[in-house]
Amino acid sequence: MEGCCSLTSNDLTARAERALSLLVLGVLITTTASAQTATGGIRGFVKDDTGAVLVGVTVEAASPVRIGGAAVEVTDVQGLYQFENLPPGEYTVTYSLQGFTGVRREGIRVEVGRTIQLDVPLKVGNVEQSITVTGESPVVDSLHAGITSNFNKEWLQSVPTARQSYFDVVTYAPSVKINQVPNDSRFVIFGSSSDQNSFQYEGVEISAVSNGGVWDFPSPDMMQEVEVKAVGVSAEYSNFQGGVVNIVLKSGSNQYHGIESVYWIPPGWVGNNTPSETFPYHVDYSYQATGELGGPIVKDRVWFYGAAPWGRSQSSNVGVDPSFAHGGHSTKPFVKSTFRFSQHDAGDFTWDDNIFCCSATASRTAPIETQTIEHGHNPVLAGHWTHTFGSATLFELKGGGIYIRDNFTPYTDDFTTPGRSDSGTGFSSVNATTASRQVHNRTTIDASLAHSTSNFLTGSHDLKVGVQDVYATQQTNTLTFQNVSYSDLRGAKDQATFKDPAVSGGRIRQLGGYLQDNWTVNGRVTLNLGVRYDRTLGDIQSMDSQTTLIGIDTTAPSAPSNVTFAGIPDLIKFNNVSPRLGMTVRLDESGQTIFKTNYARLYGKLATSMFNSKALGNTPSDTERYNPATGKYDIPVSIVNNQINFAIDPGLRNQYTDQFFVGIERQIMAGMGVDVSFVVKKEGDFIRLTDAGGTYAPVALNDVFRGVTYPLTVYNRVSASSASLFQVVNRTDFRQDFKAFFIQMNKRFSNAWQSTASYTWQDAQAYATGTVTGSTQQDFASLSSTGGFGRTPNDLVNAYGPTPTNSTNSVKLSSSYRAPFDVVIGARYSYESGRPFGRLITARLNQGTVAILAEPRGAYYMPAVNDLQIRIDKDLKFAGGRSVRLSLDMFNIFDTDTVLTVLNNSTTQGDAAFAQTNTVVRPRTFTVGVRYQF
Repeated sequence: MEGCCSLTSNDLTARAERALSLLVLGVLITTTASAQTATGGIRGFVKDDTGAVLVGVTVEAASPVRIGGAAVEVTDVQGLYQFENLPPGEYTVTYSLQGFTGVRREGIRVEVGRTIQLDVPLKVGNVEQSITVTGESPVVDSLHAGITSNFNKEWLQSVPTARQSYFDVVTYAPSVKINQVPNDSRFVIFGSSSDQNSFQYEGVEISAVSNGGVWDFPSPDMMQEVEVKAVGVSAEYSNFQGGVVNIVLKSGSNQYHGIESVYWIPPGWVGNNTPSETFPYHVDYSYQATGELGGPIVKDRVWFYGAAPWGRSQSSNVGVDPSFAHGGHSTKPFVKSTFRFSQHDAGDFTWDDNIFCCSATASRTAPIETQTIEHGHNPVLAGHWTHTFGSATLFELKGGGIYIRDNFTPYTDDFTTPGRSDSGTGFSSVNATTASRQVHNRTTIDASLAHSTSNFLTGSHDLKVGVQDVYATQQTNTLTFQNVSYSDLRGAKDQATFKDPAVSGGRIRQLGGYLQDNWTVNGRVTLNLGVRYDRTLGDIQSMDSQTTLIGIDTTAPSAPSNVTFAGIPDLIKFNNVSPRLGMTVRLDESGQTIFKTNYARLYGKLATSMFNSKALGNTPSDTERYNPATGKYDIPVSIVNNQINFAIDPGLRNQYTDQFFVGIERQIMAGMGVDVSFVVKKEGDFIRLTDAGGTYAPVALNDVFRGVTYPLTVYNRVSASSASLFQVVNRTDFRQDFKAFFIQMNKRFSNAWQSTASYTWQDAQAYATGTVTGSTQQDFASLSSTGGFGRTPNDLVNAYGPTPTNSTNSVKLSSSYRAPFDVVIGARYSYESGRPFGRLITARLNQGTVAILAEPRGAYYMPAVNDLQIRIDKDLKFAGGRSVRLSLDMFNIFDTDTVLTVLNNSTTQGDAAFAQTNTVVRPRTFTVGVRYQF
């Protein structure tokens, strides 16, 4: 791609060699345990009927999901066996020892990231005899001192979801919030902002290089399991302060099977929960279709799985004329191969792409002609190779990443007419203001060696040492139409911002190493001891100013001619040491009640938007006020030059979170468990902006709202705009604290039903913005001379308080029941108490128009949200294992009109219209589905 900085095969080879070299060095220091980023585990103690440990028991774990047949282990001197590299699915585990009756345990459910405890007694008897035990799958994880929420295949297939990737699935984990707009991927996990999560395909990072958030929207038909891990993560994980969202993808098997499915929303089956509106929420069409096929290429050696999802939709929001809706479509091809070349070598390789175009959603304040359309494609690669040395040592090499090629172009396909906005009313008009092309490349290579031993100190050890190498680049070419955009004030000409075509970007390189020991001290106590070191570098690569902006039917150059801008080395250097300490204690002899505690220091993710504005190709912007006397915009307001007015503190430190956790996990019956947990988080070394060069004078402002005077102190810039130096620094005057208590219950599918339920109480306090119409958390990324939280003292006025997503109480429930006649009924219910918001005003200051919180968040609250969804499936079965499934998903059963976001600027809305509804819960909607399986 033009102007793209991408990796060559030589680059990849060199980086792999470096990772392997460092791994060998680590092995010389110590040996180490197995990966669980795409797998799960089973462990336990085998004893005789007197309680004495049994050494040398042969244990086999077999499942159709494991290529190459059963995994085999032998109990050690403690009577302990363990499998830590099992693909998620249902297993049969058998135990045999000469002189004892064998035991066969069926229906054992393995989930990604969890190791279940399965202790077994053997009785003296004939080895040819065996006892079969079914329907007693344990759920307690006594190895890992943390919290993992898993949504497995049965859950994904039977509980209603909006089929918009994995977004609404993740929100069913405790204390996961999203901004209250539909189809949002900005997850706030345990109070941390969405750009500080890790998003993975089978343990391979795929987050966007620019902002650290979600960019790929995988089809739900690709997913085998979704894992949300937020507390108690091992030293293998890095670059997050919130949580890890990991997707395990479907694989083939020794049997050919396929699925053809179609889902659609009939427009006549969409309700109207805003009858007073001239234009309620409206669906013109919504279709999804997927073809899937999997099976063996060579049985027990090479499997394949492929899917071809396709979707097409067009809708309009409340308050928007449906005649201006603009549809979109996507194709998401996916292929995964799984292989086992020998008894010791196995692996997989995945490729998928998200090819999409054209969807644009207007709102009350931004009509369709002002919208920017996103289209492009975002391929993702992920691969694993494992090699076993004997039965106790495992080497794993994994790698891959995301490679983004996206265009953001005007809905009008007009690359020349400048766009307008109105700071007095909040409305946009005429056209979009910019067009851009984004190119991201993120590649990660991870090499590790895992070793299990009982010959070191006391007890047994699952040791793991590994190294990770990350290379990521981002480049954005931007065109402002006619090099200008306009801002009006209640319909009158006010300001113009002039900016030439620009190119910005950045590069991130990271090399990390980690050591993890899961030390089972005895039959009751396990210690999780880990530490990792990361060296992170941020700089700017050389870039070309010109690329092709691809519209729907029109193309345009991003700049009239090409200029190559030099890079800027050595902008950011982080050296971080991160300890991970945890403990599990079995409180009863059966191992069904586990006490857990954990401490971790988690360092944040570096995103290029924290520093890419410094790029030499990022042209200055000049804001001028309209002069009625001349009829021109020639009264200077500010000139912002990112080479002069923007800087990065050379001593910048990485931001971090200290996380403390204590909890109890209890198995209350076979296949059903409950955990009670308390989590505390404190964040520090906040990476934000400050104006290190500007001078601001306090000014008294009396804001009158609905007859009440609110005295405020605001800050007027008294220095010249050229003196301002917006610097990326560590803000020691910020605070962010989080506390949560929650109870979670999980019932795995057995006896015809399954269920998950949770209650969460949380208190999240932070400095944050006041808007409730877009991204409602602090934005760690997007730091520049023109934007970013903390850049002036006005950002901090009334800014500390409950975070915008802080619903104090929430309840989440999902369940499915297999009724007679092959009917499955699934349901999801969620309740969230109202979220806080404050009142904004717009003040006209020397530095321009500024939004300030006149009343803090918590002065007002949104209404509580109650949402019930139901799904009904009916299977029609035919000979040869073929079946047809008819399904009906019903969303917003209550057809509520609960407000999700409001317009909370009393300057633009006025006293009477303050908190005017901006978006509401979508009305009752039905989705019809037909699925043929063979």
